[in-house]
Amino acid sequence: MSLYPNNLSQYFGKDLEAMSFAKNYHKWLMDEFYPYLGSSVAEIGAGIGNFSRLILETQIKSLKAFEPSKNMYPLLKKALSQDKRAEAINGFFSVVDTEEGFDSVLYVNVLEHIKDDVSELAKVHSALKFNGHLLIFVPALSWLYSDLDKQLGHFRRYKKED
Repeated sequence: MSLYPNNLSQYFGKDLEAMSFAKNYHKWLMDEFYPYLGSSVAEIGAGIGNFSRLILETQIKSLKAFEPSKNMYPLLKKALSQDKRAEAINGFFSVVDTEEGFDSVLYVNVLEHIKDDVSELAKVHSALKFNGHLLIFVPALSWLYSDLDKQLGHFRRYKKED
């Protein structure tokens, strides 16, 4: 059984287009994540590279950006093509994608799209280096879950306890 919904192979990304203009939003997230990045980073569900480009403005040594959507991947690959530290991967995260592990793994508005988030996080945990960091940003306030969330492919919103 797959951890991911079938519709992720074709993700239309209208929300990603809209968020591409939210520069201050992305910079705020980067300010929060920056102290924990380390040198080797994985970004899960990198979309069209909005956040990936901010990661590459830091002093990291490598970025593996995973994007399972067949139609988003070419845009991500193009966005990262000028930086030798970056690798765009058209697929889901897999522990076999790294031999040495990552200093940090990021999910920015992605984990809510994964049906079995607990199994996903267990898999990622095993790919982190000792003292590595899992950096997650997700929609909050589970009581706000609505038809819009469903239309966007969200399985849930999160409470602080989650």
